[in-house]
Amino acid sequence: EILQSDQEPTNAELTFEYVRNELLQCISELRDEHTIAVGIGVPGPVDAVTKRIVQLPNIKGAEGFDLVSYVEEHTGLKTVIQNDSRCFTLAEALLGAGRGHSVVAGVIMGTGVGGGIVIDGKLLEGAHGFAGEFGHMLLVPGSPPYRTREADPTR
Repeated sequence: EILQSDQEPTNAELTFEYVRNELLQCISELRDEHTIAVGIGVPGPVDAVTKRIVQLPNIKGAEGFDLVSYVEEHTGLKTVIQNDSRCFTLAEALLGAGRGHSVVAGVIMGTGVGGGIVIDGKLLEGAHGFAGEFGHMLLVPGSPPYRTREADPTR
């Protein structure tokens, strides 16, 4: 059940510092006496061990930033972070169209492309924490595994 929500433009063309300060402002506006934690979905990969942002392709300057510690320091609230596509997939598996299914795969298309996999109600992490995240693959015409008929007439 959603009790409150807020939506603000990212303004990613500004700076990551601006975006993270706007995040704190949103948390402050939504917070009440019952708030016990903050969950953040970011549009890019998160290091599975350190929980630092690896990269936000559309928001420059976030590389390696410890957003969890930053938010906890400024709000005093327990904070968790995950890739936004993986958050969406988990929510869909637990509360949406995937509820009741043992395996749910999400494909999310927005500013970028992302994904996630949930098995038996748990987000599949993988060896490096990026399982199901296929959004930053590069397919180059003429090189394996993608070849045009002109490059390979046997296909």
